[in-house]
Amino acid sequence: MKTVLITGASRGIGEACARIFGEKGWKVYLNCRNNVQMLEELQKDIPESVVLPFDVSDKKAVHHALNDLHIDCLVNNAGVSLFSPFDAVTDELVDTILDEGVIKHSLVNHHSLDKVVVETLNIV
Repeated sequence: MKTVLITGASRGIGEACARIFGEKGWKVYLNCRNNVQMLEELQKDIPESVVLPFDVSDKKAVHHALNDLHIDCLVNNAGVSLFSPFDAVTDELVDTILDEGVIKHSLVNHHSLDKVVVETLNIV
């Protein structure tokens, strides 16, 4: 059975991806940082799914959660949404959005790629 890890799976695009992979018969690892209850509800709809709550920006948490997993596909969807009027957006807000939405994904990417020896890992 093919496996997929979906970060940010508790809602929106991540949830939709989880449902699609589940319908296609994949084992789906559902990840989020805070909305574990939402993942548990989603898990009820995806028979072959596992809830993996961890913060993608925490190197130790990433290692602990993914160390023994085989992952065929990674959907790196986790991020932060900060809603603010455009003229109130500060450099700090932009840094937070980029750090959480782009930079911190490299921890999951690198951990997943480090485990690939012969097989191909698909990163979406």
